[in-house]
Amino acid sequence: MDRFSLTHLTDGAILHGLKANLAKERDALADVLAHIAEVDERKLYVPAGYGSMQDYCVHELQFSRDAANKRIHAARAGLGFPAIFERVAAGALGLRVVNLLAPYLTSENAAELLAAASFKTREEVQQLLGERFPQQAVPTIIEPIGQPQTLTPVEAAGQQSVVVPGPLQGVAKPQVAPLAADLYKLQLTMTGAMYAKLRRAVELFGRRKPVPDEAEILELGLDLLVRSLEKQKFAATDRPRAPRYRPSVGHVPADVQRTVWERDGGRCTFTSEDGTRCPARMDLEWDHIVPVAKGGGSEASNVRLRCRAHNQYEAERAFGKAFMEHKREQARAAAAKRSAEKAARKALDDDEVIPWLRKLGVTMAEARFALSECGSMAELTIETRLKRCLAVLAPPHRKVAPALQ
Repeated sequence: MDRFSLTHLTDGAILHGLKANLAKERDALADVLAHIAEVDERKLYVPAGYGSMQDYCVHELQFSRDAANKRIHAARAGLGFPAIFERVAAGALGLRVVNLLAPYLTSENAAELLAAASFKTREEVQQLLGERFPQQAVPTIIEPIGQPQTLTPVEAAGQQSVVVPGPLQGVAKPQVAPLAADLYKLQLTMTGAMYAKLRRAVELFGRRKPVPDEAEILELGLDLLVRSLEKQKFAATDRPRAPRYRPSVGHVPADVQRTVWERDGGRCTFTSEDGTRCPARMDLEWDHIVPVAKGGGSEASNVRLRCRAHNQYEAERAFGKAFMEHKREQARAAAAKRSAEKAARKALDDDEVIPWLRKLGVTMAEARFALSECGSMAELTIETRLKRCLAVLAPPHRKVAPALQ
């Protein structure tokens, strides 16, 4: 008997079976989310051959990207607030609702907010969040997003005029769909500026026969863009220079970059124990097979392409997880320090005293030094602040304490 043929069941059995299977589905979904959360937390997708949890869900678990993203976000929320798993299993919360709630959950409000959102529709939860976390009202703006064009008498006679539309608001994202084996359909909405550039490109071709259409022009533009990006990423060029010795430790020469990129096919080379090769082709890094710290060189035979996750994974296998975490913490601290210094420098550069000091022949470095030495002067007049800065910059034999000015 066909398992999925239910014509022999009574109405009551059909309804009972539907509810029973729905309860199983919700319970199974909660288990799936809990497992996704733990795989993500342990980064088990890395040794399995994937650079991200999304790639693992799409390629290994066969989810669509949309389904994968919804489950990953819900799983991460459940990792922080395990009550989510219980409510999903009970049918009180769905994936969409969990993803709506996740940005608002805190240790203080989680229990109450999850309870309030249970067994509510997505629209009801949106209303609930709007009431509890109100945002500022947006200004009312009414703008045309496109008007039907009427042919003028000149156009009707066969002469083309260029209509440049204004910026469009609230339009759909570009869509690409396959039409045949080697044919794709692209549908997009362009701004007036982009349309003007497209028309300008047509004009610059002059009287070429045949005049390229918009699709050909976009392809020619993509050729130039790809060529430029390839040059940035792996030093691609039609006229490579002769290899030159570079003593810089860890530096990967341009000729090695070109060789490795072509050899590895522009793709992460990590392969799991079961033979799965990482599909990542974006944000790739140069990885030394024998680490530079252990004497490895930058010749092509010792360099390979790795995504960020697998580059870090290899480093942890080579030097230990604790050591690499310490190095990453040092890097984060250094980055935070640089960011703070940049912000402080920008605050000095924005001070209204700077232009006056520059007019007096003071260098930018000297002006920053004077402002940093004077400290806070927000309540003083610009004349007083200028005098204090000049006092700091005065020669030693003419020094006057800034506080006396």
